[in-house]
Amino acid sequence: MQHQTENSSIILIFGAALRPDGTPSPSLCNRVSAAVSFGQNAARPLYLVTGGVPKNGQTEASVMADLLLQAGVESKNILLEPTASDTAASIKACSVVLRQIGHDKSSPIHFCTSTYHIPRCALLLRLAGWVPEKIPYPFSIFPSRNIFRNMLIVGHEAIASLWDGLLVLIWRIVR
Repeated sequence: MQHQTENSSIILIFGAALRPDGTPSPSLCNRVSAAVSFGQNAARPLYLVTGGVPKNGQTEASVMADLLLQAGVESKNILLEPTASDTAASIKACSVVLRQIGHDKSSPIHFCTSTYHIPRCALLLRLAGWVPEKIPYPFSIFPSRNIFRNMLIVGHEAIASLWDGLLVLIWRIVR
């Protein structure tokens, strides 16, 4: 990869499920929008988009790259990680990309995701050895107004944080 990360602000955008026709969900659009807003004030932003669950021939990463291009981000400032099928896989795959481009482990990785997902992503990035810094996310905390659905999201995130944390620790030990 030909990207220079010295003095660049790495902006990692976590994917969100696409609609069946391959178009972005509101959550995915919001994540990209928040990252672009942050990147406008960042030094040499380099966007790393991750998500590989395909819908109608599109991956989350490819859809996010298109949204970034539509927002005026130059293609040379976009890195794609189109293979990860979940958050833990995104952390592992993005860690490989970050090492390939020579990102300094002591430099922060600015990351963007939905509010309910921030604690898990921050934990996993830290367990993988990075310095995570969340990007402000000025949208609704939950994607639904349904209290039961929101409680399921919180429960899922709590259990997934424990499980994914264990997976990332094991990955770091055996790699």
